[in-house]
Amino acid sequence: MTFPMPMFDTAVAAGGGGSGPLDGISGTVSGAWSWSRQFLGSYGGAFSQEASGNTEILFDQFGSNDFLQTATADRPLLATSGAQSRNAGRFDGITDFMVNAAMSNFISVSTGYIIVSAIVNAIDTDSSQPRLNDSLWGDSSQRLSCPMRTSTGTPNGLHAWHRIPGNVITSPGIDISTGVEVVVEWRKEGGTLYVRLNGANEQSIASADIDILTGLLRIGHPFYAFTDCDIFEIVTFSAIPTLADRDTLAADMLSYIN
Repeated sequence: MTFPMPMFDTAVAAGGGGSGPLDGISGTVSGAWSWSRQFLGSYGGAFSQEASGNTEILFDQFGSNDFLQTATADRPLLATSGAQSRNAGRFDGITDFMVNAAMSNFISVSTGYIIVSAIVNAIDTDSSQPRLNDSLWGDSSQRLSCPMRTSTGTPNGLHAWHRIPGNVITSPGIDISTGVEVVVEWRKEGGTLYVRLNGANEQSIASADIDILTGLLRIGHPFYAFTDCDIFEIVTFSAIPTLADRDTLAADMLSYIN
């Protein structure tokens, strides 16, 4: 899916010097997006591009030009959200979403790490099929995401999933609350799939490789369900940081909004 480059109205403040929370983190960053701050000290561009109070572009600070965008009617509101009053994209749970390049640009079938900070305003789904549930992000080919269900406890609430040839792998669940700041991590490493909430409560399940990664990265509306949420930041890694660095990054992203 491609969209024409829009005519710009206003840009949310740019970086330019200093350092960011990804500086010095191990692993290999493949994408980095924030509505409000410089993730990498080397990045000096705008964070997002707004038109009529809605975000038309969320720029990739990694430098690969993998920016997130969508059609005019589907753009999230630029909102101030969270205890620290940070800029965020407010996805209305009805029509809003943003889309990027193929998931293969960001992770491989065997290895990848995705971390996102957000406030989940509502969870309106409770399907045994992961692809039918609310999620902060996912891919357009319905292969992976961190779905959320109104049921709580294992195997409901928040979990990670992906498809393998002929099957679906879903982790045990973690209770997740609405209306509060959260950091959600999805990780595929060493034949295991992991999900973690707020730097703790990690759940995992043994898993073979993902079957395909041709689907596009989407936020706010991965597959069928539009998710009512405020998203602050998202980072993808093609090579996974150490546990210590994942802990550091998760704590930083949470404290930045909470």
